[in-house]
Formats: sequence, structure tokens, C-alpha cells
Amino acid sequence: MASEMNIQLRQISASTSEATIGRHQVLIDRPVAKGGSDAGPMGGELFLAAVGGCFMSNLLAAIKAREAEIGDVRVEVVGALADSPARFAGVELRVAAERHMPIDRNPPAMSRLPT
Repeated sequence: MASEMNIQLRQISASTSEATIGRHQVLIDRPVAKGGSDAGPMGGELFLAAVGGCFMSNLLAAIKAREAEIGDVRVEVVGALADSPARFAGVELRVAAERHMPIDRNPPAMSRLPT
């Protein structure tokens, strides 16, 4: 039998819903300019955050499992919008990170520099 995740949503005002995700609650709304009360991010914004968060979580786990010397990982998620109806036409993840090399693994020339 396949595993599944279950997220509950309920309306809490004319434009706001509350998502229950495990022990966490997140408000989802629209900006005032779009008829909402701006009580939380829009669903599309949370979608992009979820895609980025899922990718980042797996990337960090892979870095740890490989004992890679990588840190300061950053992901920017860009959603290209299309109209009629409004939707994402594409999603791009832009990933950056820093490689950290311990002093004891520096090239020999680097280890001879005065400190």
C-alpha cells in the first residue's frame, strides 16, 4: 500500500484559509489589491516555497550523506506566470552554494602561508 500525505484546509474568513500541515498551521490569503485581507501568502507563493523547500531538504540531505564540504546553500524559485486562466507556465530553481575546504585539506602551497 502506498504512503500518503494529508493536508487539511478550512475557510476562516471571506478570503483566508488555514492549512494544517502536521503540527503546523499556515494562513493562505490574497493581497488587498486582489480582494483579500493579506493575512498570509497566496497559494501560488506557498506552492513555489513548497517546491523550493522540498528540493532544498533533499539537497541538504544529499550533501550530508556524502559528507560534502558545501554550505551556505541558497535556492531561488521563479514561477513564470501565464494568463487566462492565471497559472504557472514554468518553474525554475536557481541554486547557489559555497564550497568549504578545511585548512588541513588545503593545497600544500596554501599551508605554507604565514598566519
